[in-house]
Amino acid sequence: MSNDFNNNNVNNGVNNVSFATSPNAYNQHYNVTPPFKTKVNPLTEVKFTRKDLIAFLITTVLLFFVSYIGILNFFNFGFTVTMFVFVTFAFFYLFNKKSKGKVFNLFLYISSVLLISSFSLNSDGLIKFITIIYLLFVLVISFTGISGNITEKDSTYYWFLDAIFKPITKTFENILSPFKSAKGSVKNNKIKNIMPVLIGIAVAVPMLFIIIPLLSSSDIAFESVINSIFENTDFIICSIIITLVLTPVFYSLIFYLKKAPSIEKETMKKYKGKLAVSGINAFLISISFVYLFYLFTQLAYIVDAFKFVLPEDYTAAEFARSGFFQMAVIVFINFVILGLTAINVKRNDFKLPKSTKAILLFISAFSIFYISSAIFKMMKYISLYGLTRLRVLTSVFMLMLALIFVIIILKLIFNKIKYIKPIIVICTLTLFSISMVNINTFIADYNYKNFKAGKIEIDVSQIDSLGVSGIPVLTKLVDESDEEISFKAKEALSYTNGDIYFNPFSLDAERLQPVKNSVFEYNKTWLEAKDSLDNFKKSHPEFTDENFEKESNEYYDIEGDAYDEYNPWY
Repeated sequence: MSNDFNNNNVNNGVNNVSFATSPNAYNQHYNVTPPFKTKVNPLTEVKFTRKDLIAFLITTVLLFFVSYIGILNFFNFGFTVTMFVFVTFAFFYLFNKKSKGKVFNLFLYISSVLLISSFSLNSDGLIKFITIIYLLFVLVISFTGISGNITEKDSTYYWFLDAIFKPITKTFENILSPFKSAKGSVKNNKIKNIMPVLIGIAVAVPMLFIIIPLLSSSDIAFESVINSIFENTDFIICSIIITLVLTPVFYSLIFYLKKAPSIEKETMKKYKGKLAVSGINAFLISISFVYLFYLFTQLAYIVDAFKFVLPEDYTAAEFARSGFFQMAVIVFINFVILGLTAINVKRNDFKLPKSTKAILLFISAFSIFYISSAIFKMMKYISLYGLTRLRVLTSVFMLMLALIFVIIILKLIFNKIKYIKPIIVICTLTLFSISMVNINTFIADYNYKNFKAGKIEIDVSQIDSLGVSGIPVLTKLVDESDEEISFKAKEALSYTNGDIYFNPFSLDAERLQPVKNSVFEYNKTWLEAKDSLDNFKKSHPEFTDENFEKESNEYYDIEGDAYDEYNPWY
């Protein structure tokens, strides 16, 4: 009996050791769920092929050039070239013949290329920032679609979650998965000759530090090329840092999207809402009643906006600004109401109750009417004072919102209609309108033409605020018969076109060098402004430092008081 007891202990000990290292063996032996669960990431188990390794190396190299030539050159022509190459590579790498919506995927690819091209067309920092954010949004959707990872229908908001939310969250959850998969493949010898290649590259790097200087000292041409490459060491270091940050994120995204179709079969759990229809309707009716009451009490005021009648005690600026900010807040509230209602109200077969639909239709129609009122107020403002960047952007933004609400109304009426893709198309076309067309140049030309037509007064400081886009118009305003406009245009040129030359009126040759030294820093707007300024200097040789300083002193002596009132900085 003692021996049996000891043998059982020995056997149990052996079994415990084996079960501890093998949960499946424990489960099969006792037919129970083990008390410990090991969550296995399927991405780390997939085979890391030679193509994946090549894709990783290409991604790293391309992102380095995007950083060095594009980002550090302030998102101009260099960014257009390098980002176009990277996006095209990613599309070919991710392309899946089984992907659905190929026409829409092609539209997204073309859209991303056009948005990338816009960086070489304009100089507006705000427009570039907005375009970058939207470009990333478009790229995630297009990469997800072309790789065949969008399984949901466009008739529900689950499509958006499938196309955006899921790939982004999976990317950051699995940011180290490609490297773990590569490590596992190397360890299991699934990829032959990887380690020798990596060792060969590692050994070659220190040797190059000896070979390159020797070659440079033996040939002047080769030395000049190497010096030009490494003259900006700070840029290279910054580019490497940016690349080390971007590569894991972007490659993790495309690696997940490439492998997901073969490892993920899950579909999103449909959420049918938990809030009672009666409670939701009561809330919506309360909001709608306030909107009806507001329309009744403000009817004359709103109608006046459509008639271009300015209410008493209102300036045109106050009239337009109040319309826009009221619209922005109310439209935001209505968007939130529509979204939360669609998600949380109880329903069958994912169809909204008819009573709820009717109320949402009224709220959407009210939003369109209210946006229209704000647009007409802005038109009143523009007709009196001309265009500014803010006025153009808000007008375009309001038109976009109105069209989105039209699509929402159609979706509420026709349940099966696809609505997310049309909304994306509208947003994309809106971005085209403000990025592909240089709105600052358009604003300057519009204001100048209307000034010459006698419709508005020209604001030289506003033209000056447009940066290099305002230079062509400033050179024209110099020849105006109005002495104040002419002088202020000269003064604006002496400061504004520092974006072209360090000092355009200086006779010092060094300070006449363009501020952009590389073709990758160029953009269409800057080149047009430089050409305009060069022609201006040729046709006005009298504009020198000495002459301008003399004219400036005379102007302030004669018109000093008037200028002090106009410009609070003096």
